[in-house]
Amino acid sequence: MIADHTNPNTIWTSGYSTYMLASRTTNGGSSWTRYQLTVSTGRAYTIEMDPADNDMVYVGGYEGTSPAIYVTANGGSSWSKLTASGLSGYVYDLALHPTDANTIYAGTASGIYRSVNGGSSFSKLGTVGHTRSLLINPMDTSTVYAGTYSQGVWVSYDGGSSWQEMNDGLDATKVNALAINPDNWVFAGTGS
Repeated sequence: MIADHTNPNTIWTSGYSTYMLASRTTNGGSSWTRYQLTVSTGRAYTIEMDPADNDMVYVGGYEGTSPAIYVTANGGSSWSKLTASGLSGYVYDLALHPTDANTIYAGTASGIYRSVNGGSSFSKLGTVGHTRSLLINPMDTSTVYAGTYSQGVWVSYDGGSSWQEMNDGLDATKVNALAINPDNWVFAGTGS
């Protein structure tokens, strides 16, 4: 779920009911518009809004048996599927660079991927495994955090080129969600 950064009454959710879906309310939840993104079976696991453009929304998940990322550039009026060549594994999370619309990170069942061309193609980053959550530090966009299915939290200080574990004091290694208080704290939501 994401809220529009310019209008708190506009909220987006992703999900599935046989197909990849996105839903939007513009009146604080009183009514919703649902968008069916796929024509074959699939699930949507994540939804992200471009930090610089509230009409551009990305939904990640899978379609059939392949990873899939859909995007709208007009607030949901129309959707298109990104080519996303090189991407492997169901997409569990997306992180959009706050000042470079071409840079997109994807956390998948196969690891961490980065696109530098707006999602046309992706390259795998490092050897971090099954990734459930991603987070870019808004105060230092070269710092990226990854929450994994069984390896805890990892961090990159160079935009994803290299990664290191960040698990001191972390009791569980299954990390489903990450949040940040920039330059102070990183919060990890864990699962058993």
